[in-house]
Amino acid sequence: IYVSRAKAVRRRVANEAELATALGERGFATVVLEELSWAQQIAVFRAARVVVAPHGAGLANLVFCRPETRVVELLGREYCNPTFWRLATLAGLDYRPLVSSGEKALAENTACNRLDIIAEVQAVLAAV
Repeated sequence: IYVSRAKAVRRRVANEAELATALGERGFATVVLEELSWAQQIAVFRAARVVVAPHGAGLANLVFCRPETRVVELLGREYCNPTFWRLATLAGLDYRPLVSSGEKALAENTACNRLDIIAEVQAVLAAV
C-alpha cells in the first residue's frame, strides 16, 4: 500500500502524483487513512506486504502489520524522526528509511516538521 497524506496540512509528498502512479503500476493501492474507519485501517495494514508512506501519525498502524512486512518511510532531511523506525524494529518489520536528497545535514528539527517531502521515485521503487 501507499499511504497518502494528501488531506494532511503538513508533510505531504510534493510529487505524490508521480509516486502514486509509479507504485500503482507495480500493484500498490493508494490509501487515504482519513477516509477509512479504524477497523478498515487495521485490515489494510494487516494485509499489506509492503507499506510506503511519508512520516506521519498513520504509521502508528504499523503495529497491525505482520512480522517482516517491508516498510519504506519517506523522510525530509531536516526532520528525520526515528519514532517509526523504533516501532518497526520492535514489531519485527523490514524497515527502510528514504531521506530526501539534498545538501543539508540530517536533523530532527521540529521547526521543520511541517515541510513537504520530495520522494525520490526511483529510490522508492528500488526499496520496495
